[in-house]
Amino acid sequence: MKSTVIAILFATVVAGASCQTGSQQQQVKQAEPVMVTTPDTMAATKPVTKAEAATIHTDTLQFVEFDGNGDYYVATFIDRDGTLTSLYCDNDIDANLSGKLMRVTWQMDTFYAAGVGDTPYQGEQLLTYKILSSGAVRPYKTRAAMEEDVKALPIIKALQEASVYVESYPQTANGYYTVNVTAPVAPEGSTVTYNEHIYTFRVYQVPGYRIMMVDTATKKEIPVKNL
Repeated sequence: MKSTVIAILFATVVAGASCQTGSQQQQVKQAEPVMVTTPDTMAATKPVTKAEAATIHTDTLQFVEFDGNGDYYVATFIDRDGTLTSLYCDNDIDANLSGKLMRVTWQMDTFYAAGVGDTPYQGEQLLTYKILSSGAVRPYKTRAAMEEDVKALPIIKALQEASVYVESYPQTANGYYTVNVTAPVAPEGSTVTYNEHIYTFRVYQVPGYRIMMVDTATKKEIPVKNL
């Protein structure tokens, strides 16, 4: 299932059909989804056609996490190939369901990029999800778990009041999350502090979980075990 992870697109504007749990099954033709793009990188696209919108797709995916902090709610899943898939969603999905295998139905829909002239673009709208009795595609950590792993590093523990946050998402199946670290600093002779960028890390989850620190001068990766 081809798709691109939506970088940061989340939140309160509601579009399309609602997320629902249930056992509803639809006999539909399996189809490859159109690539989902983000407002930051997308080219202008036309709204979906009636035929595209009428086609319901069904997939078995593992739920990773839900985010509702941007223009649209987004639920992130992972498939058996390790590819991340983000589906727009009307309602939140309980964080405790992370790691659960689900049967999901979705359809193509038209969305609008805020801040760029309300440009229409195509995206994948989650319709329903059903939690399957058992099974998981692969171990996969949420953003919060990755942030906690970085906070646990000795060089981060040594900082005073460090802030750790995921800045960007993988653009390919075997890509990385960018995790930034900031901390309050005060210029010499001043008691006024401001947050300054201290470190950047890359967290990979496919094919295996690993954390790498980025050397800001050379842009090379340094395994955390060597720090």
